[in-house]
Amino acid sequence: MTRDIELSVDEIYHVYNRGVDGRNTFLTDAHFRRFYESMYLFNDVNFEDAGGGWNARMAELNTMRVTGYDPRERLVDIIAFNLMDNHFHMGLIPAVEDGVSIFMHKLQMSHSKHLNFGLDRSGSLFNRPFKAKHVNNAAYADFLPIYIHWNSGDRYGVPWREGVVEDWAGALALLDRHPWSSHGVAMRRSQDLPVVDERYLHGMYGSPEEYIDHMRQWSTRYRDQLKEIEDFVTDDIVTT
Repeated sequence: MTRDIELSVDEIYHVYNRGVDGRNTFLTDAHFRRFYESMYLFNDVNFEDAGGGWNARMAELNTMRVTGYDPRERLVDIIAFNLMDNHFHMGLIPAVEDGVSIFMHKLQMSHSKHLNFGLDRSGSLFNRPFKAKHVNNAAYADFLPIYIHWNSGDRYGVPWREGVVEDWAGALALLDRHPWSSHGVAMRRSQDLPVVDERYLHGMYGSPEEYIDHMRQWSTRYRDQLKEIEDFVTDDIVTT
């Protein structure tokens, strides 16, 4: 299968995929964590799977956590992400030619092999190819991180897609309960690993209060645009 758009350097793309037949792609908290750590490790032009296994990679992660030294030459800038039970969303900016394709291939293949081995299964885990939409206007760029983060609300029945969030304190607390997204970065919380390029979220939303205000606006004032953009980007994503 081929992709119907070219993924150009320095452009923003909404990248997403789901499990084959809607199957869950993350079954345990350890699966989420491994995928998150892979988002750091594989986002490197110079990464080579030359042996040593996951223990060697964990040593690299621990060194980074202790020293803060990040030697990577990134394939992509990750500006937002959310890992859900049966799908994921990312906002990506290619830093090098074919950066998105290389990064996503490594990420999905590694996760598929890991899960298949543990479940004694074979075959594809994710749909192929992954979906990518060009973020080609300001409204889409402004809404993309909010849309990505709000997907966590589906777990708890928050009606954000209908623009009728009434208990904002409760809704935000629910988003806080899901650690595998960049919502915390937008709220100015520290990252375990420098997975997200914080410049984008911090530049777009000058403070946590401004970020929340943008969420409120998209939930109410821009409800029609929310629906239009959501229809555009969720052609085959399972939201439960």
